Amino acid sequence: MDISSATKPDGKNGDLAESNMAADRDEDFNTRYGSFRGWQMAIERVKPIPRDTAQLNLSRMVLDQRLKDTTQVVDYMIHRFMRVPPSDEARQKMIVFLNKELGTTDISVAQTYLEDPLRLVLHLIMSQPEYQLG
Repeated sequence: MDISSATKPDGKNGDLAESNMAADRDEDFNTRYGSFRGWQMAIERVKPIPRDTAQLNLSRMVLDQRLKDTTQVVDYMIHRFMRVPPSDEARQKMIVFLNKELGTTDISVAQTYLEDPLRLVLHLIMSQPEYQLG
């Protein structure tokens, strides 16, 4: 078979609409084969980027700063990771979120399980439109 016949998709009972058959007859360039070859070349040329998470110890950062409560933690993280501070409403929502995640406002009580909630707060910070301005 020629390339157009070999790459022709099967319809119901092997039939194609008349317009598709006419397009295949008049085709100077086989788009199905061109698309296949384009994907094949992309896979051959594109080198994968190894993915890895950022090696941050947010708990250590917070404890080294001797922060006492969740308000100080959120303010520290905003200052550390943002150039343009968020609105007061967004800041308050982050504080309430951290309070809920930790189950307390006292950082010394939550030292053993601090990392995951801090990562969630950092995600919230990086999701703010003001973060994109930095």
